[in-house]
Amino acid sequence: MIKITMLTEITVDNRNFGRFVFDNCTAVLLYGNATIGDGYVSGGGVGAKNTKSIGVVMRVGYENLNVSSGMDVMEVVSYAKMKGRVHVLKIVDRKKTIEMNCTVSFNLTSRSFVSSLCR
Repeated sequence: MIKITMLTEITVDNRNFGRFVFDNCTAVLLYGNATIGDGYVSGGGVGAKNTKSIGVVMRVGYENLNVSSGMDVMEVVSYAKMKGRVHVLKIVDRKKTIEMNCTVSFNLTSRSFVSSLCR
C-alpha cells in the first residue's frame, strides 16, 4: 500500500459585494471512480471582493487499484464543494455553493507533484 501526506492550499476568491461565509467540507482525491484520499477544509469567511487561502492536509492511500506497474505519472481528480452564504449589509443573505474540480498529476517514483489544471 502506498501512503502519501500532501500539504496543499485552496484559494477562495470572493467576487461578491458581500462577505462569503462557508461551512466545513471535505476535499477528496479520485482515481477513476475510487476515492483514494481526502482532507478536511475548515469553514470560515472571506470579505467582499477579497481572497483567502486555506491550508489543507490531504491523506492519500491506495492499494488494489488498477495502476499499471512501471507507471511513473498518476493523474487524479481533486474535488471539493463548499456551501455558504453571501451577506450584504445585513439586508441580502443568499445561499451560495462553490465547487473546485482539478486534475492533478503526481510522479509516483519521486512522490512529487507534477501539475494541476482547475476548472
